[in-house]
Amino acid sequence: RVTLVVNLIGAYLDTLQKDLVVAKAYQVEIDAMGIKAREQRRLSLSLFAKYIENAVLQSAPDKATPRHLNWTAYLGVVYAARQLASDALEEKVKPDLGALKKLMVVWLNDLFRLD
Repeated sequence: RVTLVVNLIGAYLDTLQKDLVVAKAYQVEIDAMGIKAREQRRLSLSLFAKYIENAVLQSAPDKATPRHLNWTAYLGVVYAARQLASDALEEKVKPDLGALKKLMVVWLNDLFRLD
């Protein structure tokens, strides 16, 4: 399950990495575009979190999330990835967004541990 989540978050980060100018606009500069743009972003992030949750559920043999995670745990993962990417885009001209996956694996393993 961790591998699946890391791969999905990795695809998000890899997509951002392909065009850093667009990534910075989407991740950082969108805040200045007003409430409507921020609402759209929240909706997009929520949909991505639901997609990840559904993918995890479909991959689980018992169709249950680890420790019965609430969908907001998935939303937290998406928001963490977004914030890490946003920070990297603000701090460096050419950040390695793919490297963020390695940072996330440690706590994703804990989140998805099997009791």
